[in-house]
Amino acid sequence: MFWARINEIIYELKQYSKEIVNPSENIEFTQLQKEIKNLDTSLENNKNRLKTLILIHEDNKEILASIFNFSTRNILIGSSCNGTVSFKERNINFAIKRNNFLFGQAMGVLSVLLADISSLVYSIINENSMHPLFLIHDSPKEADLDDRIYGSFISFMVNLSKTFEKPPFQYIITTTTPPPPDIDSTLILSTDETLLKVNIFEGLSAPELQFDE
Repeated sequence: MFWARINEIIYELKQYSKEIVNPSENIEFTQLQKEIKNLDTSLENNKNRLKTLILIHEDNKEILASIFNFSTRNILIGSSCNGTVSFKERNINFAIKRNNFLFGQAMGVLSVLLADISSLVYSIINENSMHPLFLIHDSPKEADLDDRIYGSFISFMVNLSKTFEKPPFQYIITTTTPPPPDIDSTLILSTDETLLKVNIFEGLSAPELQFDE
């Protein structure tokens, strides 16, 4: 028994020596090498994917900025104004500038309106975006916005809708003054008229008009 155990120890020592000299003989070592190789491959794939996503993100930022700037310049025609979009961390800032100077309250109001509109248009042309495609602006103060800018903004929205064969979103803006006279009267709803000339509750009984809690 003693010599048999000695022979076993000698055999094990030879095996360990062989594995040290030739690590490929070590099954655990070989497995770890494979795992490392797989991790390196996965890491490289993720790096490439990240680079692609960054490029897509940069393109999307430029597209959004272009939409905002286009809208600004088409409303403030001849003013040398530009719409700028800046990104910091998870925040997006929309601003209207001329020669790097910010304007006052009127431009602040307009930039908010156009930020919403630009985001909506962006969601339409970007197939990966999800948006309800419904927007309401509740009475932006025309006194703060300036009458000319106010009228130009509404005219721009009408012209924007005409660029699509079928308007892809519903936009409602409530006003306290009449819109520009050249606006199609079918697009305007006064306080004494029904929505789109139709009484949506016509023919319904009172119980059917109840809203669930």
